[in-house]
Amino acid sequence: MYCYSVVCSMMQFLLFNAKLLFVKAQYSEGVSLCETYSNRVEVLSLLLSAYYLDLPSVDDLSSIDNIRYSFTYAYMHSLTHTCILM
Repeated sequence: MYCYSVVCSMMQFLLFNAKLLFVKAQYSEGVSLCETYSNRVEVLSLLLSAYYLDLPSVDDLSSIDNIRYSFTYAYMHSLTHTCILM
């Protein structure tokens, strides 16, 4: 079984270091790319923390509507579990 939080943390760490290298080289396009991918990794981390294992593809993460649907579904799923446990 994979530990997704460790993988996401490693990706965030690598993206942060790449961003620092791009800042040092004054390459703004690279910095913005690192920010974009860092945001996608953060979305994946949030989905995984909500136990949403039907993870979206990279193309799905590029679409705001799909991300909104994923968060709404994950939130409704967590509410369902909360109501069942009460």
